[in-house]
Amino acid sequence: GTPVLIFSYVKGIFPVEIAGTSVGLINTSAFIGCALMQLAAGILLENDDAILGHRDVFIMSAGFCLLAGICAVIVPDAGSSRHPKCKMAVYKAPGAKEEDSPVPEDVTV
Repeated sequence: GTPVLIFSYVKGIFPVEIAGTSVGLINTSAFIGCALMQLAAGILLENDDAILGHRDVFIMSAGFCLLAGICAVIVPDAGSSRHPKCKMAVYKAPGAKEEDSPVPEDVTV
């Protein structure tokens, strides 16, 4: 579920014109992060004995989880910059009529 949240957050903070590029960069950085974590875990497991190596890997993983939790609290809500009542951007096709809009009438986009 976390990647879905990350992608929706990234789409919310960048303009619609570069949403694809921004989501692509986040997707790439996630895969690079996974590769580097596997490398770091392998180095920790290889340089210590079995018990200490596994302990170090769990400590490293817990540290990154703590860092992610702190970032989740610190980073502001992306939807608040668009409209206070509407947390998602709504794309209106060129030439679309107002009555075709999926947005309720009391919400302006």
